Amino acid sequence: MENSPSRPASLALISRVLKVALIITTGLFLLGWGLNTPPGLLGKADAAGYAVCHRIPARSFWIGDRQTPLCARCSGMYLGALLGIVYLGLYGKRAGMPALKVSIVLVAFLIAFAIDGANSYLHFFPNVPVLYQSENWLRLLTGTGVGLGIAAVLV
Repeated sequence: MENSPSRPASLALISRVLKVALIITTGLFLLGWGLNTPPGLLGKADAAGYAVCHRIPARSFWIGDRQTPLCARCSGMYLGALLGIVYLGLYGKRAGMPALKVSIVLVAFLIAFAIDGANSYLHFFPNVPVLYQSENWLRLLTGTGVGLGIAAVLV
């Protein structure tokens, strides 16, 4: 079978049609999401936060009488990932995984994150002893450390 000159043109046409279909589908999805979520920017932020976070009131920060869209730990994870990606984008990243000293710090944050998360989870069970009373500042700190680790691994 002979390759005709129209074959690349037909592939280009298919590619364009798929791109337009993707844009239209994305637009329709966002329109539907926008119409079916709570009104206002904060309502949209709450809907997005609800999709990725448990939003338990006692584990979230509050601004006045308004709960933030993410709990303290998720806020830290996303903030740490964002800061890490921005830092690595500005200053570049060396090839491969982070240096040993940096890796040790990131693993320490991961261990602290796991211990604090397990300890926080134990609060749901009455009469089960916990290691300590977990606070939102600690959830934010350990989440930020894990977020930095996520950025270091992904970028």
